Amino acid sequence: MSLKINPQRLLFYVLCTCVVAAVLTGCFEASVFWIIKFLASSISLMILSIYLGDMTENLAYWVGEKYAALIYVTFGNITEAIIISSTVKAGLIDVVQGNIIGSIIGNLLLVNGASIYFGCRRHGTLTFNSETGEALVQQLLFIGTVLFLPTLFADHIQKVNMQYLSYVQAVVLIGMYVYYFFASGKSKRIANHATQHTLLQNPWPLWKILVVLAVCSFTTWGMSELLVSSIKPMTTVFHLSEKFMGFMMMPLLGNITEHLAAIRMARRNLTELSLGISVGSASQVGMIIAPWAVICGFVTGHPVTLFFPGLPLGILVISVVHSYFVLRDNRLTKNEGITQLALYCLLFVGFLLT
Repeated sequence: MSLKINPQRLLFYVLCTCVVAAVLTGCFEASVFWIIKFLASSISLMILSIYLGDMTENLAYWVGEKYAALIYVTFGNITEAIIISSTVKAGLIDVVQGNIIGSIIGNLLLVNGASIYFGCRRHGTLTFNSETGEALVQQLLFIGTVLFLPTLFADHIQKVNMQYLSYVQAVVLIGMYVYYFFASGKSKRIANHATQHTLLQNPWPLWKILVVLAVCSFTTWGMSELLVSSIKPMTTVFHLSEKFMGFMMMPLLGNITEHLAAIRMARRNLTELSLGISVGSASQVGMIIAPWAVICGFVTGHPVTLFFPGLPLGILVISVVHSYFVLRDNRLTKNEGITQLALYCLLFVGFLLT
């Protein structure tokens, strides 16, 4: 007699086990318990991201096409927003800034590269509306320019004024995101998400979706607090730098929903939706998550500026320029996906060696 395992049930059991392990090991100070807490909370956040992504998809079905994109914006990066909040509260500003840039390059190179590769393996060449690519590139160039401004003024304004400049940048970034959202609404974003609605079968009842979203969000907050508290001990035990944790590890944990969803859409030949998840998520990080970090810094008394030193800024420029050449026409090839993945791997090794 064959033993059948329900994947959803198994995933839930793993989540419960990891949550309990993370909470219990948080009571001990030995190195082995720090390692278990970090691994358990990391796995918990990845599974919670999957649940949040599924519930967001179901919720978007119920609210209809008009508000679908807004739902994806609100909940698509909720794990990352919670992690950012906990990290700012802990005063790990370098990790926060690394997380912002790391999330952008992770979405542009890793998520988009993997989506292109797996999509092209199934369909040969992927095509998309050139207007969609142009809109995404414009947002990326705007974000890159705004985040570059503090470096230009670094030698000409005082540190306290740099904080004020960051506040203004945060307001402008959020305002421009709202503008882009409504300016490109039905023709580029909402229409794409409406395509996904037709693929959703047997959506959950609305009350159950809201309950699961609330429970997952609360659990995500708790696991984020435990994860952030274990960062410094983990860097000591494994001789890892905070740059590596901020640029690579934290974004990977916060963006697992986008990773899986973008690849799934590319394999279904829904190229515009896949780009909206990968490249669009990079824009969301720059225009929503980065200002959110500044706001959290103001509230918690741990100021966060949008002034980035040379290394992250240079990597951001490289990623934006590379993405421009990938999106400059309306077709994607497997070689472009492999190139993006190779570039991300080189960055990963570089940060691992810092």
